[in-house]
Amino acid sequence: MTYWNEINDSHIKFWNSDKYPSYYKIKNSINKQGYRSDVLKPSEVVYLGTCDVMASIDQGDLRWTSVLHRNRHFDQPYIALGTVASGLPAMIRRLYSYIQNFGSPKYVYMTVPRIDSYEFVNKSGNCYNLSSRTGSARFALKAGLVDEQEFDIWVAQLEANKRLNNPENIKYILEERFAFIETICKAYDIKLKWTFNPSDASIVVLYRNLSAFKDISDFMKESFVGLPEAKDTLGDRTIGIETHFEIYEKFVGDDKWDYDRLSQQAEINYNWLKNQFGDELIRIEV
Repeated sequence: MTYWNEINDSHIKFWNSDKYPSYYKIKNSINKQGYRSDVLKPSEVVYLGTCDVMASIDQGDLRWTSVLHRNRHFDQPYIALGTVASGLPAMIRRLYSYIQNFGSPKYVYMTVPRIDSYEFVNKSGNCYNLSSRTGSARFALKAGLVDEQEFDIWVAQLEANKRLNNPENIKYILEERFAFIETICKAYDIKLKWTFNPSDASIVVLYRNLSAFKDISDFMKESFVGLPEAKDTLGDRTIGIETHFEIYEKFVGDDKWDYDRLSQQAEINYNWLKNQFGDELIRIEV
């Protein structure tokens, strides 16, 4: 496998186990490549995300990707390159790989997850995301998706990542990844629209690192559609139907870049999360 030319999802496939209760209802809707979309093929439109794209809501046609595709791009194949527990590095790599295999789309809609993580490939050849949440590692061990040695390494990396990260490092990570996205979009004349996935960890990491976004490039500012309001959540902390609609509204709206308004909405979302969950702002973090 070459990770920069992949077709099949190379991440640890949480939905591939019957033990993952949040996703048992959608398991049969995931294609052979690991995505909840059409089998990959040329399309003018690509959706990039993570758990919001996979979306454990029962009404799959109410996900933001489905609503947007139905209302704006119904004549194109539905290509949604998102899997649970993946991050911004995976989204960049998947977009590039899609272009290499199927040509460039005209439009990319992207929801950015937490920005403080990176990827690692274990000895079994599967990627996983490294941030601070241990729940994914513990589930993968119980479900037999990783062995004891791979689990121990994963948890050690999570602990190290929490200790190593600081605001300046997170700013560096963000600039590097946004530069990749911008370069790809400019090289292939792609119209980018992006916002944030307002799930628990994304809300927290954004609020605590708002200054990292103050001086992003003009291209990324012009491509930003505004920060959606977090309105509801499911048992696994993925976003609910009302929040999916908020994301859809941002993509079809006409909001412009406004750092102060971004900061205000980020604080509103953070306080909403605190009111919902108290001290456990990020589910299964320790």
